[in-house]
Amino acid sequence: MEDLVTLDQAKKALGLTGSTEDDLLRMRLAQAQAIVVDHVRQRYDEDVWTAEVEAWTEETVPPQVQAAICLQCAELYRFRGDDTDGPVREPGQLSSSVVACLARWRDPPGA
Repeated sequence: MEDLVTLDQAKKALGLTGSTEDDLLRMRLAQAQAIVVDHVRQRYDEDVWTAEVEAWTEETVPPQVQAAICLQCAELYRFRGDDTDGPVREPGQLSSSVVACLARWRDPPGA
């Protein structure tokens, strides 16, 4: 699957300039996309829906999904595992902001 959010888009969303942490941000962006796409793929009509999701490109991905990827990337970028003040959630649970962005892209909506 191609990138659904560019590095420049992620940097703008995070308010970053320069390129000192581009490698880390690329890694976090790829991780965020995988997390979000995996969440969206979990629908009842899985085969058809997975094909549709896999066909998304930077130009065709819904803006809500791009926003969710940027939010998830920001969280992964900010909380790198060395910060004890990170969010406390059940394992595998996404932030409420990410879930809200993706609510319409789940089946049934909001699941």
